[in-house]
Amino acid sequence: MRPQAQFRRAAFVVLLSLFAAVAAGQTVGQWDVFEFSMTASGAYANAYVEGLPAGGEPLVQVTFSGVSGEARGLRYVVAAFWDGGSSWKVRFAPPAAGEWSYVSSSGDARLNGVKGTFRATAWTAADLQANPARHGFVHVAQHGPRAGRYFEYADGTPFLWIGDTWWAWTKKGIEFSSFKKLADDRAAKGFSVGQMYFSGQGWLLDSAHEVPDLEQIRKVEQFIAYANSKGITVWIHPWWSRERLNENVGPEKIRRWWRYVIHRLGAYNVIWVLAGEYNMYNYGGMGLPFWKDLGAMVRREDPYQRLIGAHPTPPGWDGGAAAPQWSTGEVLHNEPWLDYNQSQVGHGKWRNEMIPEVVAEDYDRTPSKPVVVTEPWYEFVRGNAPAEDIRFGAWSAILSGAAGHTYGGGHVWWADVLEAPADQGPWPLEPGFESDTLDYPGAVSISFLAHFMRGIRWWALEPHPELLSDYTPKFCSAVPGQEYVVYLRWGGTVKVDLRPSAGSDTFRYTWIDLTEGKERGSGTVQGGAIRELSTVEDFPKNPQYKDWLLHIYRANPVAQAPQSSTAAPPTRLQSRKHRHLPESSPYAKWLNEDVVYIITGLEREAFYKLTKDDEREVFVEQFWERRNPVPGSKENKFKEGHYRRIAYVNAHFATSKPGWHTDPGRIYILFGPPDEIDARASGSQFGFKVEEWRYRHLDGFGDNVIFTFIDYFGDGEYRLWPGELPDQGSGLLPRG
Repeated sequence: MRPQAQFRRAAFVVLLSLFAAVAAGQTVGQWDVFEFSMTASGAYANAYVEGLPAGGEPLVQVTFSGVSGEARGLRYVVAAFWDGGSSWKVRFAPPAAGEWSYVSSSGDARLNGVKGTFRATAWTAADLQANPARHGFVHVAQHGPRAGRYFEYADGTPFLWIGDTWWAWTKKGIEFSSFKKLADDRAAKGFSVGQMYFSGQGWLLDSAHEVPDLEQIRKVEQFIAYANSKGITVWIHPWWSRERLNENVGPEKIRRWWRYVIHRLGAYNVIWVLAGEYNMYNYGGMGLPFWKDLGAMVRREDPYQRLIGAHPTPPGWDGGAAAPQWSTGEVLHNEPWLDYNQSQVGHGKWRNEMIPEVVAEDYDRTPSKPVVVTEPWYEFVRGNAPAEDIRFGAWSAILSGAAGHTYGGGHVWWADVLEAPADQGPWPLEPGFESDTLDYPGAVSISFLAHFMRGIRWWALEPHPELLSDYTPKFCSAVPGQEYVVYLRWGGTVKVDLRPSAGSDTFRYTWIDLTEGKERGSGTVQGGAIRELSTVEDFPKNPQYKDWLLHIYRANPVAQAPQSSTAAPPTRLQSRKHRHLPESSPYAKWLNEDVVYIITGLEREAFYKLTKDDEREVFVEQFWERRNPVPGSKENKFKEGHYRRIAYVNAHFATSKPGWHTDPGRIYILFGPPDEIDARASGSQFGFKVEEWRYRHLDGFGDNVIFTFIDYFGDGEYRLWPGELPDQGSGLLPRG
């Protein structure tokens, strides 16, 4: 976890900071929205249509060029969009820090040759902690042993897809306060994706699909900007396949709206989805080739090349009977523009049971692409779907290899709010608004899943059902010999194969009651064999079955090497073997224990190039001298303070691992003792023990910095929430 700074601002201030820098010379944060306006020579009969001619270039394009810093040499061409009257705007999210210049080109004289400059600044660690979306746009991980299996932000930070269904939140009548309540709640619960229908079929375009409703669009953009400010990436699909879509809308209007949406929303942290249920009614009468070509067009039109997917209709529905598919993997997997596979299993118990089978089939396809079930059985009302079925869908998907999971339910999925009630047709609906459906049991269970997974190295886990025996169904994801996450749908007893490890290796295990989201038992077990473990409750003493999570991890974890040069900050110590540096060498301990948190990446690389101990000795002396508050003096208070902190954490924070290797130990070594500690017995609805460390000021992070530690498993080991740490090798200097 990166430090959690408390930035309490009014909603309108957040929106203003996100919405845009509106004049040349402004400064914006990396990946934030830079915006400026231009005025055309005159009004157009229909600027929306004329600005996006079929098969032609946009009326206005702007070239952004990086001039200095990390931005130097980068070049992006971004289309402007019509925003009413003679006004045209362009939005750009600078992907790198430094100076940027821009110049427009257009056949309209007043829109041509508009120039300016602005500066993009890098975020601090505190900024990134406050808003994960600042890590950049989401794409598929391309490096490491699990390349193609999960998502990550632009800077390489792993991105766990935990989606919520927001289909109708673009309809008219919804007040900002209602959306803010939703986004605040979902961000706190750990959701990272909001699935929104940016409707070209009634809410945001006129009935002829030729005139955008700019007032409503601007309102929805406030929603998107606010969601981004809370760290939520917004899924955007501009169309829903319908019967006779080819006649009622037609290819040209579908393409034009798509292009407008890309130009207008392209600087926000969003994901593109071709259409809702794109294959329904035999692909809306458009035919499969049309949708393939549309996907390729979206790829060409977006300068950022962000994620593209498609939302399918499954078998068994009348609308999907002509072209059913459980997943896009069945039809679109080899399309170069399709970045990941989506599945809709639909609603009802038998459909929900299909989830692990569908995910496993997609996981086995080549080339590797992530898969997410983006429409499972919704928790329409309390008990339908039951919370245990919501959990089954989510855990069985992720442990079968999915890159995340989506939830839907309550008043949320179809935007049933007091000021704009929804007509959900035949679907079950919570009557009235007395019950807060944001806290349905299934939603709370998904929140637990999100926080648990982010507390471990989830992106390193692979499906390994073969490691379980004498139990069905088998759901296990693991790094064999190191860590195992097992979902037991019915509780009971299971055998787990720990033979990838040695008999001398000790593992800790914890049992988590998923109904309550609480740890209910723990212990240790030796590796090197198949071990039998049983839940703390079982039939007949407890006749009502429960689903359980079993987490097994080595008490003496093996250090993991980074999976790529852009890998996210690890939650466990990463060390690196070198052929010239035996593990028994005292310099290996110095590198991988003593200074592991303060050595910079460049220093580490330089150290690896050394081949003799006398060279290493000189390096170590120079390392400490560079940090000496009084250069040249024999007394180095920095070095003394550093080793004093290591001794303290080893004496006070040791668990099954030495104190320096724990999360509190790492923070203490880096920053010294906190100014305040708030320890409480129950810090969440799940009853975890929580400690908050408050620092009044940390250089590079700001004021009032808070680190939150949680004892998830009742084993006395406090883990930094949500599981990510300040960059290892960043060279951060602890306080004296």
